[in-house]
Amino acid sequence: MGLEFLDVTAQVGIALIESNHIGDRQEDVYQITNNSSSIVDTHLLMVVKGLPDRIELENASGITSTGEPYRRVFLANGVLLPARASSRPCSSSGSTRLRR
Repeated sequence: MGLEFLDVTAQVGIALIESNHIGDRQEDVYQITNNSSSIVDTHLLMVVKGLPDRIELENASGITSTGEPYRRVFLANGVLLPARASSRPCSSSGSTRLRR
């Protein structure tokens, strides 16, 4: 058995706040906001869904069982308090631009 993670998708809001495209590389910065009244603790796995075949997530921490790349994000002080936000970059490279 592998590790199981608590899915906090319903507790957080995710918004694209910046996007830069240079050559075959794109860096998007996302803001993750805790919209719940509970603390989100430990670390997050940012799963990138729907990447075209020729696009690769840079610095991926791994691949999910369904083949989607993810990045492990460590929160400052190990938590994201209610109503607080954290910004995280997500870079990709390949022969076509990442579609949203």
